[in-house]
Amino acid sequence: MNIVELKKHVKNQHNDWSIMWQEERSAAILSEAKKLYLNGRLKERTFKAAKNWAKKEIDRKIYMGGELYV
Repeated sequence: MNIVELKKHVKNQHNDWSIMWQEERSAAILSEAKKLYLNGRLKERTFKAAKNWAKKEIDRKIYMGGELYV
């Protein structure tokens, strides 16, 4: 494998990992939003508001080094 092929291979692996990470994060956000919305923890709010709240919580967990469980 020459240098050009190696660079392409590494770039493709990084893109695959990035896409998987984004999908995992999105699934965790939707799961958390669904829990918040269905449990009524956000009184008189829309699902969109629950989703925004969940996004902040998931990003906080990621920043603190926690695991994402979907």
